[in-house]
Amino acid sequence: MIVIAALALWINSRWSAWFHNEAELPYAPQSEPGRVLLTFGDENELSRNISWQYDSIVVPSHVELVDTLSKDTIQIDARAPRMVA
Repeated sequence: MIVIAALALWINSRWSAWFHNEAELPYAPQSEPGRVLLTFGDENELSRNISWQYDSIVVPSHVELVDTLSKDTIQIDARAPRMVA
């Protein structure tokens, strides 16, 4: 009987977390790049695509790749994705 009562109290305390979704805040543009993704590219087996989410205003952007051993930095300018028909 004690086990059933404890189980009922536990379920009652977790019910809202399990079955009710909290309202999400409306989307607001970020002041810094976020949601950075590195995916396979479509040029050859070594190409990669880097994408990120940023503010709604388009500004020139770039990615800096740093070789941790030699401390060399490569700067690659961002460009809009190609539309494939």
